Amino acid sequence: MRISVMAFLFCLNSAIANAQEIFELRKPMKCADVNYLITDLTENYKEKMMWVGKTEGDNTYIAILQGKENGTWSVIQYDSKTGCVLGVGKLGSAL
Repeated sequence: MRISVMAFLFCLNSAIANAQEIFELRKPMKCADVNYLITDLTENYKEKMMWVGKTEGDNTYIAILQGKENGTWSVIQYDSKTGCVLGVGKLGSAL
């Protein structure tokens, strides 16, 4: 019994020791005037806003846009002046 308990504690300790910490990732982003950015996505890529959420703390919004005609999507973050593209792609099957 004592060996089983010790083995369990050893496994538990190993799992905790191997847990990874959260880290900060920085990547280059394309940013522009928010009105220009949204106009470009809606007119040139025929994307429409599908979802918008307000972030906590920094008074910005994150939006998901989708172009049903060409299967494109964009994720942007913006405030009252500037918008940045966080990601773009084409709709596809899940992994």
